[in-house]
Amino acid sequence: MVSIIKVTGLIAVLLLCSSFSSSKEAAKTDYTAIEKKIKDTYAEITKAAESVDADKLFSYVLENDKGSLIQGGKIVLTRKEALESYKENSRNIKKVNYKFDKEYVTVISPQTAVMVAEGSYEATTADGRTFGSTFAQTAIFVLKDNKWKVLHSHTSRPAEGQ
Repeated sequence: MVSIIKVTGLIAVLLLCSSFSSSKEAAKTDYTAIEKKIKDTYAEITKAAESVDADKLFSYVLENDKGSLIQGGKIVLTRKEALESYKENSRNIKKVNYKFDKEYVTVISPQTAVMVAEGSYEATTADGRTFGSTFAQTAIFVLKDNKWKVLHSHTSRPAEGQ
């Protein structure tokens, strides 16, 4: 009788451990799927930016009045201000090419993730001139209405001479 109880207890512990291990794997799989979805969304955002399509680009940005983005060392508080600034700054840009050297996603929860990227860009103006730089970017993504959207983005370039 004691050995039946021990065997039953052992089986229960093994099932519990197996169940815990499976749920850990399922969570890892979910986070891997989220990482892929964030990278796919970031690729769509990049494509819109390369086409200099402000409306498409900002369709991925949530309404926010507490710091939609930081660029050039300045906080742009709202999505509307960020969109207006982007349109003004890109009005003479024909296209932009981005090259990413590093891209990392950290999933914070099933509804929140952070992406950091490092790379370079080259922009071509309407009259054919080009310019570019290296940059680093952080974007905070949140899941809203079953779509990944940017809540906040921070882009910086190295200081002159670096």
